Amino acid sequence: MKLIKVILRITIPLALGILIFWWVYRKMDFGQILDIMSQGIHYEWLIISCLFELLAHIIRAIRWKMLINLLGAKPSIKTLTNSVFINFGGNLVLPRLGEVSRCVFISRKENISFSKVFGTLLSERIVDSILVILMVVIGFFTMNDIYMDFLENHVHIHIPFRKWFTSPEFYLLIGFLYLAGYIIYKKTRHPRLALKIRVFLHELVIGIKTFTILPHKWRFTYLSVAIWICYFMQLYLCFFALDFTSHLNIRIALAMFVMGNIAFALPVQGGIGPWHFMVISTMMFYGIEQTHAAAFALVAHTLMTLINALFAIYALIFSGTKDVKTNN
Repeated sequence: MKLIKVILRITIPLALGILIFWWVYRKMDFGQILDIMSQGIHYEWLIISCLFELLAHIIRAIRWKMLINLLGAKPSIKTLTNSVFINFGGNLVLPRLGEVSRCVFISRKENISFSKVFGTLLSERIVDSILVILMVVIGFFTMNDIYMDFLENHVHIHIPFRKWFTSPEFYLLIGFLYLAGYIIYKKTRHPRLALKIRVFLHELVIGIKTFTILPHKWRFTYLSVAIWICYFMQLYLCFFALDFTSHLNIRIALAMFVMGNIAFALPVQGGIGPWHFMVISTMMFYGIEQTHAAAFALVAHTLMTLINALFAIYALIFSGTKDVKTNN
């Protein structure tokens, strides 16, 4: 039964992503897309793009170290960077698996409570979420033309969601789930289990609160912004890897970056399908022919997926069972 659940957790999101991917590319000529890609890819730009992905992971590790240190642990930057590699590699297998794997890795390496480590991860994720929301809001006010065009041309996507979230059935469902959870809690509560839950939540809050007691919040903020700049540069530099996108400006890259990050909110491995859809739609709005946009999306996403997979494999092979504690 457990094996079936694991299989379903992996295959259902993956099937959804593949279905969306098929829907996006279903009417396109893959032979033509491959011909476009074979006309010339400037790999030196892809290599530089990968370096920005690596830099983003290292900065993320440095930022996380600021929170982990407040728990009394002193993991090395190398250990934390490997955990970030595992994080992004794990998300290619199952959405959100990477976050759990990353915390388990550090918890075992440094002998820290998993719940405390997970709390620090939630703390940094809150900051990341705020930055993404700010990007979307800024994008809406500075590039509202593409937002409006996207909504007008994809009415079948946003109208059902809007109707659902404004319908009484939605709020009835929330109430039902809350009531069901309360009943299950009452029926299954056990003193020992309740104690474990309280301890877990207490330690989780300790981890989350690390940001509130952080002595250098501005440094943490600067590092957070630097991470997203690196992610943006990774995408932007891919423009120069293909002749038909090398003329596109930074504003178009920003629009694609924002729309692509919205796609990553969906529970699909590596954003496969939704990310392609968002990027292709954005590029077509700016006058890029559909087949060329599809080719660019394939190149950029494949690069991103491949590099994260290779980083994760490296971390799993070379992280080892022991690590030298440093005070980096």
